[in-house]
Amino acid sequence: MVAIRLNTIIGDDRKLIIQLPDEIPPGDIELIVRAVEPLSTTIINPAREAAKAKLLAGGALVTEFSVPAWCNTPEH
Repeated sequence: MVAIRLNTIIGDDRKLIIQLPDEIPPGDIELIVRAVEPLSTTIINPAREAAKAKLLAGGALVTEFSVPAWCNTPEH
């Protein structure tokens, strides 16, 4: 069995036209179309979360950040 993976973008017309490489022999095929879900911007690291929980429980985790009043910040 020869398998290939193609990545593409489907336009508003929902049409997909592909030219298969020569490695794919003529005959019956199975075509699977799977929409790709966007990657989560948050990657959870279990070890980091455990360390944060221990620091929070011990009162050693800083959870609030603020810029000191004396610090010059950009206008834009």
